[in-house]
Amino acid sequence: MQLQNQDFFFDRAVTYTSRTISRLAKKGADGNGYELPPVYFVAVLGFQLDKANNAKYYYSAKIVDQFDQEVLYEKLSYKMLVLPNFNKSKTELSTIMDQWMYLMKHLNEIDELPNYLDKRIFSRIFEVGEVANYSRCGGKCGVVGRSKLIACRTNGIYIQLRSEERL
Repeated sequence: MQLQNQDFFFDRAVTYTSRTISRLAKKGADGNGYELPPVYFVAVLGFQLDKANNAKYYYSAKIVDQFDQEVLYEKLSYKMLVLPNFNKSKTELSTIMDQWMYLMKHLNEIDELPNYLDKRIFSRIFEVGEVANYSRCGGKCGVVGRSKLIACRTNGIYIQLRSEERL
C-alpha cells in the first residue's frame, strides 16, 4: 500500500517487477528455457495517479501492441487501485470489486462486518482482525484501533490492508 504520492511511481513498479522476474528465472542449464511463472503487481494507492482523471479508480495494464491493442505477454500484469478516486456510497456497491474498494477505503471506520458486504467473502477479514489483538505480544497479526488491520499472515497468505500506523 502506498499512501503518499510517489514520484516516478510507474518506474518503481517496473523496478519491483523486474527484480521479481529476475529472481524467478532459473539459473544455469535449467534457465535455458526462459519459461517464467505469471507475475502480478498489485498496488493499493492512497493518492491519485492522474489528477486529470479523478473518476478512474482501477487500472489494469499488460504489455500490449500500441496499434491493435493485442496483448503480447499474458504473464505480466499491473493492477492499481486508487482509493481517493473511489467515491461510491455503501448503497451503490453493485460488484465485489466495489465492496473491496469500499472496505479498503473505509476500514478504519468499520467495527464489524456490515450487512452490505458479502459475508462469504469478507467475514474472514473481520475474524482475523478480532484474533489479531494478540499481536502486541509477538503474534503474527497486527491491529490498531477499530479493526484497522495492518497485516496478517494466515494459511500462508500475507494480507496488508492498512499501513498508516506501526505496531
